Amino acid sequence: MMGRRLTTAWLAAVVVLVSACANAEPLPIARDLQSDARLAAADRTPIMVYFASRYCPYCAEVEDLYLRPMHGHGDFVRRVLLRVVYVESSEPLRDFAGELTRHDAFARREAAVFTPTIRFYGPDGKELAPALRGYSSADFYLGELEAAIDLAVAKLRRETARRP
Repeated sequence: MMGRRLTTAWLAAVVVLVSACANAEPLPIARDLQSDARLAAADRTPIMVYFASRYCPYCAEVEDLYLRPMHGHGDFVRRVLLRVVYVESSEPLRDFAGELTRHDAFARREAAVFTPTIRFYGPDGKELAPALRGYSSADFYLGELEAAIDLAVAKLRRETARRP
């Protein structure tokens, strides 16, 4: 009986969380990474590019369970600049070099057509941490994401501290 109540409580919590995420603001779409890089340089924050597909159930889970709740949290916003690239979209995008491209072409160029993929870039467009590819386990994903964010932040801060 106790197990059944816990399961019911857990399911209710998941429904509330998913409902809140469904009504949450959409994640910021990548439109101009060159402009985003200027913002990131000024704030000394890495750019976290989330490569997703609108048709990927794993992407929806990553967004609902991790990215939306994190994006609404002040500490996360101060640590990274999040942008979303949809791998199947022909939406225009200005890349880090200022060249006009599309979401799908940028994803192919960055070898991020497997979704979900999260990559971390410095303001110069260079990768700061190993990419997170796929979604295998809810048990470990948050820890892996936090570790990648910490690594990207630390590497960027070290690099900018060395510059005159």
